[in-house]
Amino acid sequence: MAINLTHSRLSAILLRLIDCPDTRGLALSSDWMRVIRGSWQTYFINSVFNRAYNDFNIVDVYRRFGDHDLPACLNLVMPIADDDRAYTNRLLREQGIAGHDRYICFQLGASDTSKQWPPLSFAALGDLLAREMGVRIVLVGTESERPLGDQVRAGMNESAVMMFGNTNLAQLAALLERAEFLVTNDTGVMHVASTAGTPIIALSFSYVYFRETGPYGEGHVVVQAMLDCAPCRPNQPCSHQRCKEYIRPEHVFEAVDIARRYRDGSLEQMSESSQNSGVGYYVSRFGDDGLVEYWPVIRRPISIEDLVNIVYRGVWRDSLDGVSSQPEDVRSALAESLAAYTHNGHSLLSAIDECAARFRRFATLAEEGFTKARHLTVLSRSSIDVETQRMIQGIVRTLLNLDQQLAAEGRAVDAVRPLAALFSFEKENLEGTDFQRLAEGTLDFYTAAATRAHAMADRLDTAAELLNNRVLSPAGSI
Repeated sequence: MAINLTHSRLSAILLRLIDCPDTRGLALSSDWMRVIRGSWQTYFINSVFNRAYNDFNIVDVYRRFGDHDLPACLNLVMPIADDDRAYTNRLLREQGIAGHDRYICFQLGASDTSKQWPPLSFAALGDLLAREMGVRIVLVGTESERPLGDQVRAGMNESAVMMFGNTNLAQLAALLERAEFLVTNDTGVMHVASTAGTPIIALSFSYVYFRETGPYGEGHVVVQAMLDCAPCRPNQPCSHQRCKEYIRPEHVFEAVDIARRYRDGSLEQMSESSQNSGVGYYVSRFGDDGLVEYWPVIRRPISIEDLVNIVYRGVWRDSLDGVSSQPEDVRSALAESLAAYTHNGHSLLSAIDECAARFRRFATLAEEGFTKARHLTVLSRSSIDVETQRMIQGIVRTLLNLDQQLAAEGRAVDAVRPLAALFSFEKENLEGTDFQRLAEGTLDFYTAAATRAHAMADRLDTAAELLNNRVLSPAGSI
């Protein structure tokens, strides 16, 4: 098996030339056309355009590019050598931090300035942590990020240790390994800290969608402003960046305490208050499906978008892994997820009914396509005479019309769009020129589209029943 994680046509040509029997990701078909192979690969390509309804961390998606029954993965891994630990310990001693001293690291930069929390906010947080927790503050990053460190250190009353350009990647991991926490923007350093087992406080600004690229592992905390525009839409520049104003130093200090309480088993969900209004806290943990999820620490009213996202997670998992969850397991999982939220009664139930109806309409159209495609597969196995050719052309015209209606459903209803987009991509991604294989592939895609749409509608109905009857697990420990 070869898994192509690039989007490079050159890599696809190379894999075609070596004739690997099982290529996943970007590949070239037998007639040298560009295709994407693999169920999770096609999902991933489409999730980029439907981020609001993707609940899978990219690490879990990448792991499923191969076989979905891989052993559980609880953290990222990068070995740290004793020499690297010795080097960083020496650096720390030179800065007055002994082996028994406690410290918290800050990563100030990011690949895009729109993702950076202001340096003076970091400075205020550093003073707060040093004063309340008695820890040292260590600023890490590349040499080019040193000016950010200068601003933070100048804005602090307490001292801060500068570690810019002092380490390679392995030595940075050793430095983070000793840290009590890392407070960071969305950066590569965040993922290095995950390999080191360091608890992470991830600040999610701008177009960062933390469910996709947040810290992988158990017990990390993401902080995000509760704004209608958060996260930003890709390729749509933000004119105000109010999210950075919403997240204040005391909010991030609270996130550190949330991470501490989660790790000692004392964290319980919180009610919304004037102190945390406008701020979202999410703790990373592994769900019953073995995949990372980000659990809301503050109980707030669930939106229809929240609910659809929850439902999509289970439907995609079943469909892409080729499994079928039992109804009682679906019901139990939904009850647990819904218990993390409150709900606003009739208006939500009405929105659920409307959304379920749109998924059923999509399923009906897909079933019409299934019927026509099944006829097409029968014709593909017979001799193609003039009459058969005429029948095939009629079926193809009908299917093209149905495809346009399915696409229109996706354009009309945001919740349906991911389903419609994946169906269209799968059909366009059909390989080869053999008529029978193309007909059978078309049948498979209509079948999958109808099955997914029915599953979405049925699970939304179950959620509505749970909410209406309040048959939910009690809120409590996370």
